Amino acid sequence: MAKRLLLLMIFLLVSASAWAAPAPDAAVTPPLESLAQCRALCDLAAQGVAKGDLNAVLEPLRPHYAIGQDEERILAMQFFSQRETIRAKGDALISVTYLGRQEAGEGLVRFNYLENYNKTSLVWQFTFYKPADRWLVRQLRWQENLDALFR
Repeated sequence: MAKRLLLLMIFLLVSASAWAAPAPDAAVTPPLESLAQCRALCDLAAQGVAKGDLNAVLEPLRPHYAIGQDEERILAMQFFSQRETIRAKGDALISVTYLGRQEAGEGLVRFNYLENYNKTSLVWQFTFYKPADRWLVRQLRWQENLDALFR
């Protein structure tokens, strides 16, 4: 009997906490309502690129990007593998530069950045989609192929 009562109390406590309102000081990320806000978010992520810190790239994007743990692991493997290849070449980072944006219709925009090294460069692309009243990060990618900038 005592065991059942204890289990019932635990169930009620867990159920109540699941429905409880967030703490008043809990950070709530406002939606991205303008392209200027999207650009500012990309600039913040680009600072993480300059540090070579994938978490610093993803952290500002996460509230606006439906990225799963599996996808994040794949991004991490690609990121660190590419960084290792660049280091093996003896290459050093010079800068990360904003190149501009491309728009396709009214609800799709891509911000392009160039990660500059002494011997190579990487194009970073942050793509946003606006299904209704706010912008969402739709895609994040980086590549050595510079042709993507000239299409």
